[in-house]
Amino acid sequence: MSWDKEKALERIRDVGLVPIVRTPSADDALRAAEAIIASGIGIAEITMTVPNALGIVQQLTKRFGGRILIGAGTVLDAETCAEAVTAGAEFIVTPSLELGVIETARKHQKTCIPGALTPTEILAAWRAGADLVKVFPCGPVGGPKYIKALRGPFPEIPLVPPGGVTLETTADYIRAGADVISTNSFQLCRRAIESHFRDPAHRHHIGPRGIEDRPNRLLAASVELAREARDSVAGKRPVAVAAAVTTLEWCFRPDLAPVAESAAAEYAEILETVQKAGADLVLLETVNSITEARIAAEQARRLGLPIWVAFVCDEQGALFTGETLEEAARTLEPLGVDAILLNCAPPDDIAAGLARRLPHTTLPVGAYPHIGRFDPPEWLFTSEYPPGRYRTVLAGWRERGARILGGCCGTTPDHIAAIASLS
Repeated sequence: MSWDKEKALERIRDVGLVPIVRTPSADDALRAAEAIIASGIGIAEITMTVPNALGIVQQLTKRFGGRILIGAGTVLDAETCAEAVTAGAEFIVTPSLELGVIETARKHQKTCIPGALTPTEILAAWRAGADLVKVFPCGPVGGPKYIKALRGPFPEIPLVPPGGVTLETTADYIRAGADVISTNSFQLCRRAIESHFRDPAHRHHIGPRGIEDRPNRLLAASVELAREARDSVAGKRPVAVAAAVTTLEWCFRPDLAPVAESAAAEYAEILETVQKAGADLVLLETVNSITEARIAAEQARRLGLPIWVAFVCDEQGALFTGETLEEAARTLEPLGVDAILLNCAPPDDIAAGLARRLPHTTLPVGAYPHIGRFDPPEWLFTSEYPPGRYRTVLAGWRERGARILGGCCGTTPDHIAAIASLS
């Protein structure tokens, strides 16, 4: 197909995200873009900070332009905008309010997504002809809360909040010494999309085209991008890509779990998707009940896919259902689970769980606690556990037999580097 401005905007709205390629080399950028395209997402933004960025835009446009929407990001002036359009870019993104770029993009009938932060800049961008406005940098000024506040005075302006886990972020954890990296796919499944609609007819009536396929596209992309980050920096050091999967409903609410038959079908679809995308193993994490862990483990065994199961525990080290970790170990060991872990709880809770679990299983045991506070929908970072203290706590667990150690919400590459120094 050929792209015009309306079709480009329609693709962006339908897909619901714009993967950004920002890498230190042209070769890495090409591999990243090809991984995005292979995942079926259908959009890629090449930032002008990439060496030979315009050449990459041109090359990708020639190879995939009829099927994939290729854009140029970090465009800082009108001249670069014009060059990007000549190279084949169908949309233009800036990190700041550049009126000359907006004017040039409009002149060439290309979608323009300028960056703006303050209400004054956002309104100025919209009045200048922006098609969407990228609120940048969004995270440091409140993230979703800031976007929500902007919706009040600007309900008609379509806002694009940047964010997420980048290739470079993942690479930082590998450089810090991680032996396993998990994908950015927590709670990404078909149910998470479909639960927003009354039924399939309602979804078809008010939802964008292709939304029903979005979860599996993004699942595959998360694996492809993690593999790309691994391959770009790990060298000959073995680093496994673990597909992050959690409970089908909210991980802290076992009372919301679906019936077993539905759960089995849904886990089969998720695990088949990540296996096809090339995941080395599944990290079933923040699991709140033995039943859901068993159902997912059975599907992994059917596929021959290695699986680690990580439970979330309460202050006494028991599951949220009241079940014990001893019962969990007895259920999962015969199913061929490769490791049992604890995650997404404070270190003290994890310690209680490890004390109850270690004597009751022959499987490898591990833990990766969270630090900070859960401030829905964001994570609140705190200074309670700096890397040195975190290392000391996990070193004690290692001495007592934990073999797999890591970090959950709130931990940084510095925390991983501290853990890596234990080996």
